[in-house]
Amino acid sequence: AQCLVGSEMCIRDRYGVTHEELIGPRRNANIAKARHIAIYLAIEMCEMTTTAVGAEFGNRNHSTVSTSYKKVQKMIQEDRTVTEDLKSLRDKITLRS
Repeated sequence: AQCLVGSEMCIRDRYGVTHEELIGPRRNANIAKARHIAIYLAIEMCEMTTTAVGAEFGNRNHSTVSTSYKKVQKMIQEDRTVTEDLKSLRDKITLRS
């Protein structure tokens, strides 16, 4: 869970969202993108299952988490800035842990 806390702090700083927005139901573009990235990094860096990640993000279903993960994979292919954001976030998370 420590990995998740560190990654969430980095996500909140980078995208200007609150903890409540990350785990809540709102779907505006900035919050949704931050949530997708947070879920992606939780799976990639924290070695969590989709079920465990879903529990941490407002009790989302594992299939919702899986969809978020796939959306980020698609974003990586289509938008280089997402790749750069992920690298920067990974570096910051690694420094915090």
